[in-house]
Amino acid sequence: HCMQTNPDYTWQSYAFEIMRQYVKRTQGSFIESKGSALVWQYRDADQHFGSWQAKELSTNLKDLLFGFDVEIVNGKGHVEVKLRGVNKGVACTRVLAKVTQLFGEVDFVLCIGDDRSDEAMFEALTAYFGNDEEGNDSTSSQVSTTDETSEGARSEIDAAARGVATGSSPL
Repeated sequence: HCMQTNPDYTWQSYAFEIMRQYVKRTQGSFIESKGSALVWQYRDADQHFGSWQAKELSTNLKDLLFGFDVEIVNGKGHVEVKLRGVNKGVACTRVLAKVTQLFGEVDFVLCIGDDRSDEAMFEALTAYFGNDEEGNDSTSSQVSTTDETSEGARSEIDAAARGVATGSSPL
């Protein structure tokens, strides 16, 4: 898991080799290494063909990597193989703990995501800030969803900035 001091990364060479085969047959795809994860990206490939290849790759990876402490995640335009328990939520929790330790209580976090892999991050923030419905008076947590365009995100950021400037809750 992510708390291991010496996690087993031998799975990466196996995953890389099978992903390499899919890069050869899927124009526009590539492999990205993220340290604790390997990602086959097909966002620049033909989406129909890429999606079909992603399903096949995911099945092959699950068979090949059975027994390793990894998760195979199908995301928007990618297939990711990562160490089990390593996710954006864990990272977010650790960052918030460190910031709180160094600077005191965190009063504002802007968190934007567009993929299933972002859900753990949102859950971690909800857990950190609590929920107004549970009687948490010390914080005002707001969750707002918007369309998938950058313009929608910009309007949310503008609203949040106005709220910070006036001291009110914008969302």
